[in-house]
Amino acid sequence: MRARRWLAASPAGNYPDLQNPVHVLHVAKSGRFKRLYITSVRNPTPLMLRVKSNDILSILVFSCRKTGLKYGRLPALLSVAHTVDSNGSRYNHNLSVMAPAIALKVFAIAITLLCSPPVLGRSLVPCHSKAPCGSWQHQYTTMHQASMSAERPIRRLVSVPVKSGFADRMIGSVTAMLFALLSDRAIFFETQTSNGPGSLRPLTDVFAADTVDWSAFQTPQDVVSFLRHVSPTNEDADALRYYSFGRIPDVDSSYYVSMVNGWGNEHLFTTVLNESANFETVYLVLNRGMTVSVFNDARAKERLMAMGLSERTAFACLYRFLFRPNAQVLSMFPHEMSVLSDDFALKIGVQIRTGDLANLEDSSNRTALEIYKAFFDCAQEIEDTRKQQGQKVVWYFISDSLLLRTAVAHEYGAKVLVKTTGIDTSHSAKETHRQGQGPVSPMTYQSIAGEHWFFSMTNFQVISFDSGIGRSAAFLGQHPGDTVYTINKWWDADPPSMGEHRNCRVQDADGYKAVASTWSLI
Repeated sequence: MRARRWLAASPAGNYPDLQNPVHVLHVAKSGRFKRLYITSVRNPTPLMLRVKSNDILSILVFSCRKTGLKYGRLPALLSVAHTVDSNGSRYNHNLSVMAPAIALKVFAIAITLLCSPPVLGRSLVPCHSKAPCGSWQHQYTTMHQASMSAERPIRRLVSVPVKSGFADRMIGSVTAMLFALLSDRAIFFETQTSNGPGSLRPLTDVFAADTVDWSAFQTPQDVVSFLRHVSPTNEDADALRYYSFGRIPDVDSSYYVSMVNGWGNEHLFTTVLNESANFETVYLVLNRGMTVSVFNDARAKERLMAMGLSERTAFACLYRFLFRPNAQVLSMFPHEMSVLSDDFALKIGVQIRTGDLANLEDSSNRTALEIYKAFFDCAQEIEDTRKQQGQKVVWYFISDSLLLRTAVAHEYGAKVLVKTTGIDTSHSAKETHRQGQGPVSPMTYQSIAGEHWFFSMTNFQVISFDSGIGRSAAFLGQHPGDTVYTINKWWDADPPSMGEHRNCRVQDADGYKAVASTWSLI
């Protein structure tokens, strides 16, 4: 009742759509009013409110209160004094802007970063995704917490990364979560690689572990050494279709499954679920996906569908349950957040992989715009056949080549949304190919994690066949198969090959199973 009285007495009470916990997407100026884009737990579809300027701060504070904001995390932007009574339910707010020159968009984005994880991370319905995710989340979260507090016998699954790129890592991680869900195990993610010395960037560089604490376990060094012995490197030709499994010698109650660059091993699920059932810890080395192909297994399909997951939605639902870009990542993309949050615009994503040699000084023959004409012809056909009268159109372009990004920005001008500064396009796992440079920086991982997330907010995707970034982002948006157009072009061809032209009409979109069953899989 106190909350209701506070709401009714505040400017937020003038906006009935704010009666539920809300998530502020961004604020845009419109004359004397501001356009406030929000979602709520009850209504995940972005909602636009025309809000009076004097009301905006109270609404933002109210939204943060409902989502459990810790006010001390925003000292640079706001000064908030609050008191809490003995039962912790009463707040008195005194809000004043410390830096009035800060742009309102940036302010709203900061609020978004601080408010979004606790509630929306559990709601499992992101602002740009309308597919349902079932009702398994609360039960799994409770189980995970109990497992960490020793309230139940130890049953954990540890995903150990392969030294490969961001898409491979995330696809393997989400598939590991699928294993964990089906086998009733708490999920954790290791940083040390299984196939060669060193570590990848920790996932906590780019994601907040809000729903379950998947970062709270460290793999013993003797287990890491064993996994490096049984897992081949990506450079090993014998790695293709390679996998092995079994008990880890001399380690109590531990089992491993290692599959690097493997395809078509749906029976791996049966192996893990059955053979490892009596082990406390399962270590899974994986860089390929099976969140779609697992539905070929009748028992797994029955269980997953009972949970409310489907072939089209499992990847996105599991990804969004575990991972949401943190404040540092999203703060790199304020313009992308503003543009791609517009539900009324036609947003066409174009993703081109030029290859691991993309950022070498002598790579101009691989980054010439004419080589990739098929991608942009496809985007134009999508625009010509989908655009409604008066609709804004934006092409969101991402690539591993700064040279190509610059060329695209010059060629297509205001139509294209492309980031050419404040970003690192180095490969997210391998050392750079330039002599003398070391491992990738945190900014490399932040760059790709952010662009991957925002690419999933596009309506249609024109993607490179030989890359997992575009296809996994399409599945992350939960609309694969209706919107994806794959362009065949091999990045490592010598001399560089032209992209193959294709039709990009409505009826020409790739089927979701075709997207999920090639290259990195899903």
